[in-house]
Amino acid sequence: MRAYFGTALLLLHWIASAQSIRPASEPRPVGRDELAVYKTFINGYRLNAKVDQVYVVDNTGVLRPDEGDYATCMKEFSQPAPTQTTRRLGADFATACRVNLVKEPYRGEFSEYVSQLEDHRSTGSAGGAKPSGCSLGLSEIIFDKRHHRAALGYQISCSWGGGSTATLVYKRVGRSWVESKPYCATGIQ
Repeated sequence: MRAYFGTALLLLHWIASAQSIRPASEPRPVGRDELAVYKTFINGYRLNAKVDQVYVVDNTGVLRPDEGDYATCMKEFSQPAPTQTTRRLGADFATACRVNLVKEPYRGEFSEYVSQLEDHRSTGSAGGAKPSGCSLGLSEIIFDKRHHRAALGYQISCSWGGGSTATLVYKRVGRSWVESKPYCATGIQ
């Protein structure tokens, strides 16, 4: 009887733990400043990559700055980074940032991407935008103590297996957020 009771308590604890994790899989609103930082990043990406359609993975990741980040671009941030929970981005985020949400990084066929590029080269497209076989994975945002700087990590995953990762820092200027220097380290896949 004791073994049965102990097993039942263990099962109830496991269920309660699993239920406490469950809300992270539901869309959770993004705060005003967080949304402003995400929009600034996405708009910059859209302009630099010259794409109209931006695909964002619908689950955020945890930003884990390293000592190099804290020594350079994140000097004003508390160490260690605050505990973060991930969130599922919802339709409100997609509408506000003018993005398409995807379940996982874009993994379309390389031939499909090459075909899109060839079509673009032969016909051109309005606005000079080129097709993108890439998706963005975004981290949760970390703010400094004064809420004047924000750190955001991202990963670009492309259909041909390439991509890059980086941590960017933005500073508040009036009501806007602008990318700050020095830059954090980046990586290319």
